Formats: sequence, C-alpha cells, structure tokens
Amino acid sequence: MAQPWTLLGRLNEFPPRLCRAMALTNRGHQAMSHKEVAEKAGLSKERIIRLSKLEKWDTVPIGEAQRYARACGLQLHRLRSDVYLRMRRFKAFLPRLNAEQRRMYARLLK
Repeated sequence: MAQPWTLLGRLNEFPPRLCRAMALTNRGHQAMSHKEVAEKAGLSKERIIRLSKLEKWDTVPIGEAQRYARACGLQLHRLRSDVYLRMRRFKAFLPRLNAEQRRMYARLLK
C-alpha cells in the first residue's frame, strides 16, 4: 500500500542543505554567500549556516522555511520542479567553483 502524501514528507525530499546548494546568483553562474542568503531571507548568517546543515525540515518553523527556500531561489510548494530546473543549470556551474566553494558544496551534497 502506498504511503499517504504529507507536506513534511514532500518537503523532506528536498532538505534544507539541498535548497542551500541551489542558491545561485547572476542567473545561475555564481554561488550565493551565506550573507547574501541571510539578507534575502531576513535571517542571521549563523541561522543560515545551521539550516544549510539540516537533513530534514522537521525543526524549522514553516514561515522561516519559506523565507529560507525563497532566498535560495526556490518555492516550497513547487520544490520538485524548481530543483529539477536548477540542477540543469547547476551542472554547468560546477566546473567554475573555487576551492572554498567546492568544500561548501561537498558538505552540502554529501
């Protein structure tokens, strides 16, 4: 029997760390810094760093999750399509990462 659909289950298919990895500026050609995401989301840089390490949305208030995802360029109600579209651009972007960005993405995508 199929599992019933739940909002939290759907959101957890695309955890906060994946949303953070999708945060790109300049039309998908440059990674956003923690500071840039924090400013767009109206959250502290430290909170963005903590969110970017989470495997699930369980402990994140929905309003904060929405601001965080939107600051990363995604919308909670259409994460699947947003992530799919961004992944296509993201693959072209990966070779241009500097050493610090490579370390950040290695942590986010492990």
